[in-house]
Amino acid sequence: MASVYALPKTGVVGLLLRARLDGKVESLRKEMDRLRAEGGFWIGDDLYRQALAAAGEDPQQSPRRCE
Repeated sequence: MASVYALPKTGVVGLLLRARLDGKVESLRKEMDRLRAEGGFWIGDDLYRQALAAAGEDPQQSPRRCE
């Protein structure tokens, strides 16, 4: 649908990042961890760290693993 209207495509992590930057989400890490643990989302570690860095959160802290 986005391509029909020439809109940029944004994924779930991008939407969460925008929410974090807009002050609507307190912790991007917490939300991505919830997606992994409760939502069954696969988020690669590189993307995880890049998103945290873009949000101004510490990307060096290890991501929580889903079991």
